[in-house]
Amino acid sequence: KPQRWFTTNRLLDDFLYHSLVRPDANKMIRGKGWNPYRLTPEQTREVETYCLDALTKQATSWGIDVNKLSFTLPWHRTFEAEIEFEN
Repeated sequence: KPQRWFTTNRLLDDFLYHSLVRPDANKMIRGKGWNPYRLTPEQTREVETYCLDALTKQATSWGIDVNKLSFTLPWHRTFEAEIEFEN
């Protein structure tokens, strides 16, 4: 079970988030005139919501089944994300 969680986390983080979700999030952020490397707490919450929704949709479309998916940007920048879930 730990290996399955680890592999799923790598798929969600390394592939889906960094390859598919993050580029779109950065476009959205820059479109609002924000800096993706230095988000305010309010901006971070908005980006987290955006990314969680996009990540959930991507996971579903790739057949990745997870429960209680959570997404946070603990350092208020898009290149470091914390993704948690149950599988």
